[in-house]
Amino acid sequence: MLTASRAKPNRTPFIAFADTLGVALVELCDGVERMLFREDLEAAGLDVVEAYLDACMRLHRVVRARLVHAVVTPGPWGVPCLSFHHGFLAASCLVLPDLFERAARALGCESLIAATPRRDALLVAPDLGAPFRLALRDVMRRPHETASAAIFRVEPSGPRILHDFVKSALHAHPGEPALAHREGARSA
Repeated sequence: MLTASRAKPNRTPFIAFADTLGVALVELCDGVERMLFREDLEAAGLDVVEAYLDACMRLHRVVRARLVHAVVTPGPWGVPCLSFHHGFLAASCLVLPDLFERAARALGCESLIAATPRRDALLVAPDLGAPFRLALRDVMRRPHETASAAIFRVEPSGPRILHDFVKSALHAHPGEPALAHREGARSA
């Protein structure tokens, strides 16, 4: 599960994306969820890496069983995007082992970004440059919120947070027009 890195003082997420977001595990027991951090697993004598990899594979099975809804929907500018929805697991799909392949296949392109403003939503989209990233951020923000969605580059090796996603767009695809990917996008 994605969580704000500062949500639990003195707790270490499994993966930290800068100092804003991190990944913790969630244990569900009788309808009650409990967030588990590195310290919790170490205290229980469990291997942290093994537990994280096992959780990723469990999430993969949950998505494959369609318990997390993943559909291609129109995003900013009408561009097809892959949208994940679930009460608390959608944002966690950012660390799915096959997110890049799944999204590249569904969207018909390999230059991908993702936005996750809260745990019930994840939107993966073609990377069409800085103006599109700003539009994506604004779409993912709830009307009453001032905080922006975190923007990630989705790569075969996993997600990478874009610290300055507007400036990084200028260097994302040297020599390639920003809107070239729009033509390659298609519905899945």
